[in-house]
Formats: sequence, C-alpha cells, structure tokens
Amino acid sequence: MIKGDFFMTIREQIDEINKFFVDSRERYKYAASAIDVVASSYASKAEQIRRNYQHKRNNINLKRDEVLKFYRIAKDNTRAELTTVGKQPKTPDINLLSEMLYKINENDYNDATASKIIELIGSYIVFFDNRIKEIDRHEKDELNQLETKRLSELSVLESRKQAVLKVCSDYLAGADIRNLRRLLDNLDNEFGFSKKQIDRKINGLNRTLLYGYQQIPLYAPSNLRREVHMALGGHYIKNYVDCPCGFNFSMYTCINAEYIPCIESEVRNGIRALVINTLRSVPTKDIRISIFDSINYSASLLGDMSQLVGLPGGSIESVAQNEGDLKHKTKALAEYYQKVERKIGNNNVFNYNKNASSTDRIPLRLIIVNKEAKSYNSTTSEMSYLLNNAYKLGITVVELICNRDGGSKDTDKEKNIFTNVNGEIKIISDKTGRLYKAQDKTLCPFRWHQAPDHLPDEYITTLESQIQRKKTGPDYFSYFSLKIPEKSFGKRKPIIVPFARDENDVVVSCSFENENFAAYMMGASRSGKSTLLHVMICSLITDHHPDEVELWLVDFKRTEFRHYGASRPPHLKYLLLEESEDLIFDLIDELTDVLNVRMKVFANNGWSKLSEVPSDVYMPAIFVIIDEFAQVSQKLRDSQLSGGTNYVRALENILAKGAAFGMKFIFASQSYNTGVEGLSQTARKQIQMRFALKNTADEVKDTLNLNSYQVTDRLMQMISSIRVYETLFKRVDENTGAPIVDKYFNLKVEMNQLESAIEFLNSNLHPSVSESGKSTYIDKHPVLLMDDKPVTFKSMVPEYVAFEKTISKNRYYRDADSDDILIYLGVPCSFKRVKPILLKRMASQNVLLVGGDRDVQASLLLSIINSWQKTDRKLDKFEIWAHEQYPAFKRYKNRWEHVRCVCDIKKITERTEELLNDISNNISNDRIVVCMGLDLLYEDYDDYITSSKVKENNKISDSHEDNGTDLWALMNNPDVNQEQIKAYNNTNTRVDNTEPKGIDDFRENMSFLLSKASKKGVHFVFLFMQHRDYRASKLGNADCQHKLLFSMSRAESNDIANIDTSDLVEGEFVYSDGYRSYSMRPHIYKGVPCNGWIIENGEVTKI
Repeated sequence: MIKGDFFMTIREQIDEINKFFVDSRERYKYAASAIDVVASSYASKAEQIRRNYQHKRNNINLKRDEVLKFYRIAKDNTRAELTTVGKQPKTPDINLLSEMLYKINENDYNDATASKIIELIGSYIVFFDNRIKEIDRHEKDELNQLETKRLSELSVLESRKQAVLKVCSDYLAGADIRNLRRLLDNLDNEFGFSKKQIDRKINGLNRTLLYGYQQIPLYAPSNLRREVHMALGGHYIKNYVDCPCGFNFSMYTCINAEYIPCIESEVRNGIRALVINTLRSVPTKDIRISIFDSINYSASLLGDMSQLVGLPGGSIESVAQNEGDLKHKTKALAEYYQKVERKIGNNNVFNYNKNASSTDRIPLRLIIVNKEAKSYNSTTSEMSYLLNNAYKLGITVVELICNRDGGSKDTDKEKNIFTNVNGEIKIISDKTGRLYKAQDKTLCPFRWHQAPDHLPDEYITTLESQIQRKKTGPDYFSYFSLKIPEKSFGKRKPIIVPFARDENDVVVSCSFENENFAAYMMGASRSGKSTLLHVMICSLITDHHPDEVELWLVDFKRTEFRHYGASRPPHLKYLLLEESEDLIFDLIDELTDVLNVRMKVFANNGWSKLSEVPSDVYMPAIFVIIDEFAQVSQKLRDSQLSGGTNYVRALENILAKGAAFGMKFIFASQSYNTGVEGLSQTARKQIQMRFALKNTADEVKDTLNLNSYQVTDRLMQMISSIRVYETLFKRVDENTGAPIVDKYFNLKVEMNQLESAIEFLNSNLHPSVSESGKSTYIDKHPVLLMDDKPVTFKSMVPEYVAFEKTISKNRYYRDADSDDILIYLGVPCSFKRVKPILLKRMASQNVLLVGGDRDVQASLLLSIINSWQKTDRKLDKFEIWAHEQYPAFKRYKNRWEHVRCVCDIKKITERTEELLNDISNNISNDRIVVCMGLDLLYEDYDDYITSSKVKENNKISDSHEDNGTDLWALMNNPDVNQEQIKAYNNTNTRVDNTEPKGIDDFRENMSFLLSKASKKGVHFVFLFMQHRDYRASKLGNADCQHKLLFSMSRAESNDIANIDTSDLVEGEFVYSDGYRSYSMRPHIYKGVPCNGWIIENGEVTKI
C-alpha cells in the first residue's frame, strides 16, 4: 500500500539522484577546467622560458654587434677577410680591441694590427655562435621537460574525468536508481488498471491519490542516457523522469487544468483514472462525485465508466443533460452545502466528521467541472460559492478549461498563471497540446495519469459491486489512514483518542480534555487490556505532532512496552521498564518538577490551561501511561510508613493540579481494587474516565465507581456479557456532569502494524535541537530504562558533563560547592541516569562498600578512579592500601598498576603517619585512599607486632645462657601447655613488652584519620567482601556517611545502614547517605564481567 508520503519520497529520490549528477557534473567540470588551467599555465610557462632564452640570445647578439663595430673600423686598413672557419672560440676582450684599435696605422692599407683585430674577431664570432647553440640546446631541453610534465598532469586530469563518468555509470546500476525504479513500479502497481489491481484498497480519507506526473529533467551525462533508459525503463523519456503528483481529500485541493481539443482523449483518460482510484481508495459512504460538464452535458468524460453514474447507493451522482439541468443541479448542491455550513459552524467537514456519528457524517466530494475557456468568467454564483468554500465544505475541485485558441503557453496569458494562485494547482497547454504544471514560479512538463481507452467489462462490474458497504472490523488502520501528524496552527488540537467502535462500526473516541484528563483501565489477564493500550498509543503518535504530545511509558512487567524501545516513536520521552521503587519516586519527583516549572511559566504569561498556550510555544501535553499500576500503588502505600517523602500526597497533588498544565494519565492494572490501594480518595476522584474490560463483576463495578442507583439492570447485563476485547467505558458528560457508561468493541492494532507506523513517522519526522516544522520536531532526548544491560563509564561521560553544567538546578545537589568531589559509581535503577555521590570537606565523608563479588567491586573501584581523574588526571593523589589476598585486588591486580598501591603493613602504617602529619600541620590536600580489606590489614598489623616482639625477645634470650628452650618450636607446638609457657617466661624475664621501634599504632592512626581526614579533603573508601568482615574491622557506622550495600540479609543491611537489601537482584547495590537511598548498577569495563555481561569486540554482550 502506498503511504501518504510516497509521492514526496519519489520527488526526494529524484532530487537526491539529480544532486548526485549535479555534483558529478561539477566534478567533471572541475576536471575539465583544471585541464584548461593546466594548458594555459604550461603555455605561459613555455612562453616565459622562450622569453628568458631569447633575452640571453639578445645579450649575446648585442655583444656580437659591439665586436663587429671594431671589424668595420679595422677592415679599411687590412686585406684580411673575416672568417670563422678553423677558428677556435675565444672569450671576447673589448678592452684589448680598443687598445689595438689605437695602434692601427690609418695610412697603411695592410696594417698588421688591423689584421690581428680581424683574426681575433673571427674567434670571438665563433665564441658567440657556440653560446647561441648552447642556449638553443638548453631551451629545447627545458621545453621538453615542461611538455612531459604537462602531458603527465593532463593525463591525471583526463583520468579524473573518466573516473567521474565511471562513477556515474556505476551509480546508474546502484541502489538509488534501483530504489527509484522500484518506487515508480510500485506506483504503477498501486494506481494501475490490471485485473489484479481492481481489488478495493480502502486506506482511509488521508490517502494521497495520483492524478498525473510532473516531468523532471534528469541531469545524467548525455553520453550515459542509454544506460539511464535501461535502468528506469519507460519512466524515463527524452531525458525526463516521471515525478508523481497527488492530492489528498483532507487538504484543500483545486486543480485548474487547461487543454486544447486535440488532447481531449488524454484528458478524459486522466479524469477516468482519477475517478477510478478515488472509488478504489475512499469508502463509498464517505465520497460523492459530481460532474458539471457544460460542453458535452453528459458523462462522456468517464467513457465506458458512465454506466456507474447515478447508481442507487453509489458514489457518482447523475450528470446534467442540458444547461437548465446543470443550473438546477448546481443550485441544489449549493443549497445542500448551505445547510451543511450551518451544521458544522466554524469547523470544516473533514474535522467535523472526526467526532460525528455514523448517521451524522458528511461525505466528502469530488467536483469535476468541464467548460469552455471563453465562458471561464461566467461561473454562476452557486458554483462560485461551492468553489470558494471548497475546503470548508470538504470539496476537492478539478476544473477543466477547453481552450480552442491554442493554449496559454507562450502567450500573454502565461504571466497570469503565477498570480492569484490561492493554493490552486495550475496546468496549462501550449499550442501543440503539451501540458505544463506551474511549480515554484516555473512551468514543468506534465502529463495526466492515464486509464486505458477501454476497461474490461469485468473491471467495470467489479467496481460496480464495490459500491455496496462492507463491514470494517476491528483493525485500527481500516478506519484511519497513516499520515504525518501536523502541528496545530493557532488553537491547540485537543487530545481525542479513538479506541473502539460501536455496533454500527462507527469509531468511538475518548477525550482527555478538562475533567477527563485521567483514566483508569482494568482488565484481567488476556482481556485485551494491553492491546487497548497499544491502540491508544498508536492513536496518540499518529494523530498528534511530537511537539504536542509527549509519552511517558512505564511498564512494571517489562514486556508490553518493550517494543517501543526498539522502534522509538518520536513522541517518546521516557520508557521505564523497571521494578525499582526508586523509579516510582523519581517519576513522581520529575512530574512534580515539571508541574512546578509549568505553573511558573503559566503564571508569568497569564495562561490558565494548556489550550491557552499558543501553538508555536513548545509545551507538549505529557501523557503518562503506567501498566501494572498495582505494583506502583503498593510501593506508594508502603512509602507512607518510611518516614520520608509522602509520595501518595505528592501524586495526589499532581492529579489535583496537573490537568490544567497539560498532564494526562492512564493507569492500567489487572485489578482495580489492588491497583488503587496507594491512591488517596482525593486522587481516585480525579480519575474520571474508566475502562473496564473482562474481569469479575465486582472488579468491573468497582472500576466504574457508580452509585447504587446508577447500577441498572441494563448495566448488569452488559457486565455479565462482556467479552474479551470489549470495554465498558465510563466518561463524564462535559455539559451535564453525569456519568455515561456504554459497551464498545475495542479496536486492534497488530504489533507489526504499529512498528511500521512508527517507522513511517521516524522516516518523515526528524529531531531538531531548537526548531520544529512540517518534517521536524524538538528532540526529546528519550530516556530508556529497559533491562539490566550495563553501560560503560565512557558512554555516560556526556551525560555526566551535562549534569555538572546544571547541577545547581538539581534539588539534591543544590548545596554542591566547587571543591566538592563528584563520584559516579554507576547507573541508577531509575530514569534519573545520573546520581553521583558528593564528597565534601566535612566529617565522615568516606565511602563504605560491603558485599558483591570481586568483579562488581573491581568495576566500582574503576568508576571511582575514572571519576577522580577529573580532579587528579595523573592519579598522584589516589592510592590503594590492600591486603594482597583481597579478592578484587588479587584478581585484577594488573588494573591497579597505574595507581599507587601499598600492601606492606609497615608502609601502610607509615602512610597513616604521613597523613597525620599533614593534618597536624593543617595541610589540606584532596586525596582518595582506597582500603581493600581493612579487617585483613588489621590482622597483618597484629601479626607484624607479634612477630616483632618475638624477634626482640629472641635477641634478649640470646644474650643469656641458653636454657635449652626453642621459642619457635614452642610457638609451633600444638601440644604446648601453660606450664611450659610459664617456665619459658620466667627464664626470659627481660622481655620488653613495649611495641617494636619503627612502627606506629596502625589502629590508632586509622581512628584519628577517620575523625579528621575528610575535613582536610582526604577521603577513605573501604571495601569488604561480607558483613562479618566489616564488623571485624570495628569501623563505626558514623565513620562513613556514604554506604554501598549489595544483597545481604535484612539484619545485616539494617545493622550497617538501616536499610533492607535482602531482595536486591544480583549485580545491583543500594547507595545510602543516611537521608536518601536508591538502587544502582555498576558500569562495565573491558575484561571485568558484570552481572553476566562482558565487553566483547567493543560491544556489551551477555555471557
């Protein structure tokens, strides 16, 4: 089925192909121009070479002439002849000649000096000749070299020209041309007239119908035209390609077409094709066709289809047989539409029909006028009324003008084509009958889409049989054609959502305006509840521009809305598939924040509700759809006992105030009674619309929330007879305030249809940063929380950077200072994807991590390192104190090589002393110290002290006479008794019980550091594998404000942070700072598995 944007797609494809050929032509011209430049440049260079060498010759000749002056003087006093034969070249010496010239005896006619001068001049001439030859040779060599370079460069450029032609030839065999051919072939198939194509294709009233082709020149190279013709076939004629022209009944269309008598048959077949495709595309009950032919006074324009005219219940009305009949029919039609105009008021027919009942719908109309050009201005007032009000009355006009004077092209009338167009489609003819369509101040060749001269009888019979009305069924797209949703102009479009049909197959819609802004949908498993949600979502995204509706989808089953994560409709803002209670609370917090912002904006602009906001102001209606709301409700109820924020009241406040500010809600669950447990009575009263699907009678009655006197026998009958995919719909009459309950048959949309619709929207609507238009919308930057798939730290950096730019606006981070340290541990199990911990220069600003396996602990430590590197790029002030056997340290030891790591207890103790000295000297220095296995380090410290004491005792013992007792044997003897120990101690009375020299008290140092260090910017991060390890370290709960706990028993997590982590899933942890807590998942790193995921070939994949 041809989609609504199909015609534009072909035009865009042709434009894209022409863009390629124009670009190729430019490259070809560039290469050709470069050849000319090279030729000119080398000609200039050659000329310069010649001039240079000619200059040298001239210099030589000047010197020759100077020498010959001496010859002319000397020849008169000698019989010697000037000759170069047998002479050796000599370098000319003018001074010598001058001196010799003075020695000539002018009275002697055979003077020896004069003879000598003549002889020298001969040698000089040989010298000059040799120089000339040398210059000639050099000039030739240089010109030859230049010519070689010229030919080389020209060869390269010529290759480029040929390469461009080769690219063009390859392009003609490529995907773009094939795709255009496929599109044009599909167009032929869609609007053709074969036996297979006669099957009725009702695609709603928004379908674009083909009426002709604008012939667009294709700018392929002239020597490739044969290849173009082979690629495009009959769609390419004389260097032109057919670009389809269509119209849509939902938009104003008036085709004003001129023709001359010699092409009357072509025009007739064009009208026949238009009528056939209208009958095939628009339901009979929704279309009427009127023909006003003041030339033939018959249905001859339809040819052999004239037998369809005037059929009972048909779409083509009878045609006037004479002038009087024509006036009568025109007047009757005008009177009919005057009644229609009174009925629809300020609305137009197309929009009126959207909310009209089946008996109240007004058919659209195609009016075909055929008249002489000379009578063009003699239109009756009734016809003028119809034509001037065509858009409001739902009329599409085709006005044919027969010009018997040879057409308007190339005449004075042509200039009038582009004036007073008023949205009309203008087509004119030249004197040969060739047609032209006005397009952007130019005239483009045009031809009508042609039906064959004669249609088979079977074809006509099939068309005739299709006049009978057929049952439509539940398919959503049988009622609504897919189109690009248009942005409201002027007043905002109300949110009206079709969801079902009545017994007459008339679509039923629900309005989410005013008091009906919220709905509760209840249906047992397999009742059709999820399908109905998809229908409503489909309606919202296909009927409303993304700038006017914003979807917040929440699904605690993680199943029904998952499809939207892959397809991502442009209306989607949040897709939240998560069971975490943090998600619920964050959702309510976010709605509260949006509500507060909008309240201020509305107050500043004097708006009282969303409908008053100008349509050019970006303020989309927020549509929150929560499936399995019972789970949300339970957590809301439990939140009242936590002592924190009362989210039941917070949601009540949103429902009480949000309607005016554009917030809409659908709460859906399998049970109403459990679904509303977390809603206050006030909140429940705000939810006026109710959708009750199949369930127990009590659940249905409770969902409808009717008083006893409203539960009639009729209603009980409907409740008892409700079936799958049926709904009892309760709404409040906006005029009377009374509840209305009716049973309807739900519409359906298959998931593949919905995905195709979303693909259509995404291919025609594109996100923009700040501007929206016909094919663009403001990018919502959708947030998707779909599964437990971890993300890398690197992929989150842009979000972390963006968060820090607006941190002051975040309610939980408003007290952040410039010297505070932000640590990004992972990604919260919520749609708030960024929740760093804030390390301040205050007491107890340390981090405690308990639980998890070695992999997740390593991931968390890598995230702490990455976060810290913003402050300390080289990690000079980051160190790890670790027991060598601590699992996360031992397994990933190579990952810590770029960090200062200390495992020796003596060195660790020395570091504590150094830090204490800095604090004592009031030195503030931001630093992070990671302590992995403090309990094990304390054990190492105790062993070190014991060992040191033993060694000290051995030294003392060795200074006395050997008493025969071996201390090490005594210590390692499992059967040693108290008497043996006492005897040894009595013997070694000089044992010094003080601590060994050279090591301070590690425990005391740590205790002091924990009380003072974080105030000076030194923050500790403690890692323990289990709760008992944490308790063995004897750290106090107050030593670390920031606590990260993995799954453990309720008693253990309560002991550490007064929270319950017993139901945490694997790989998740809870962060708590004593004021708030939330669940998170760690980042994933290459080489470190995370909750069953790994990074493989750069992708995060399941193990």
